Amino acid sequence: MDSVEPIVDPNDQVMDIIQDAFPFASTNISHEREDDVPTPIDSAEFEQYEKLLKNANQELYPGCESFSVLTAIVELMHGKIKYRMSNLCFDYFLGVFKRMLPTDNCLPKDHKHAQKVLNGIGLGYEKIHACKNNCMLFYKEHETLDTCPVCNESRFKMTSPNRRLRSHKKSCVICP
Repeated sequence: MDSVEPIVDPNDQVMDIIQDAFPFASTNISHEREDDVPTPIDSAEFEQYEKLLKNANQELYPGCESFSVLTAIVELMHGKIKYRMSNLCFDYFLGVFKRMLPTDNCLPKDHKHAQKVLNGIGLGYEKIHACKNNCMLFYKEHETLDTCPVCNESRFKMTSPNRRLRSHKKSCVICP
């Protein structure tokens, strides 16, 4: 028999994620170190926290109590990843959902805009070029190389014998 997961409000889960991402900004009491010096909060970090808090508290559309903007984005992105949906497919369904909802909804228009919101929680990613033969990553000290130092394979696709297209052959994704 499958175990039944407890029913948890997704909006509460999103608020927990924000508190985890910004532990010092999430309370009114300033956290202090052992030497009683308040922990400084970077102004850019605090601005990012305020944007996330706004999205977490903003209704998806007026009168919607079950989904905040941030909760809707998290749920939709979870489905995108779980079912291996391409960005193009996600954009299509996001557009359909946006048209289904009342016209004054706050759902992002595409994957790019949804990803920008999630980057504030630390759920972003970095795309790194890789050698076609899996020899190495073009990362850190190798970031500026055009060929693999191990197998001499070109990093970029060739459009003609003396021209290369600035498109990488292979890449991987790293979640910071």
